[in-house]
Amino acid sequence: MKARSKSGKPFEMTVSGVSMLPFMKKGDIITVQRLDKYEIGDILVFPYKNEGMLVHRLLKIEDGRLYCKGDNAFRTEDITSEQVLGKVVTVNEKGPEPYGRRLKVLCKSSMRIGELFVRCGRNVELAKKHLLYKSYQKAFLNQQISLI
Repeated sequence: MKARSKSGKPFEMTVSGVSMLPFMKKGDIITVQRLDKYEIGDILVFPYKNEGMLVHRLLKIEDGRLYCKGDNAFRTEDITSEQVLGKVVTVNEKGPEPYGRRLKVLCKSSMRIGELFVRCGRNVELAKKHLLYKSYQKAFLNQQISLI
C-alpha cells in the first residue's frame, strides 16, 4: 500500500471498521489519493502503531502534527504528514463529502469529543453519558447520510 501511495496514483481499499460511521461502513470501497497538502476535514489513511491502517478525519493541524479521529470514535491520533498514505477522494465511487457547510462544525465537535474522552479517564461509557457527546451523537452519528 505504501508503494502504491508513493506512486501518486489513486488506489482502492475496503473499509473494515465502524469508526467512520455513518459516513463509511464496513465493506465500503474507498479511493485514496496522495496529496502534497491536507486540510482540516479531509479523511486520511495512515498506519497507526500496531493497529494497521486507519481511515480517520483530520481535525487539527498544530506544530507540524496532524490530529485525526474517527467520526464514531473517541481517541485522537497524533501523526506526521509523512505517515499519511493519502486522502479519501471517493466512497463507493461517490463524492463529495456529505457534510458540506457543517464539516467545520463536525471537526471542532469531534475534537472536543476526543478531549472529553481524555477528561473522562479514557472511559467510553462515562464519556457517552456527557451532554456534549449526546449532542454530537444527535447531530452527526444518528443521521442517515446519503452520498451525492
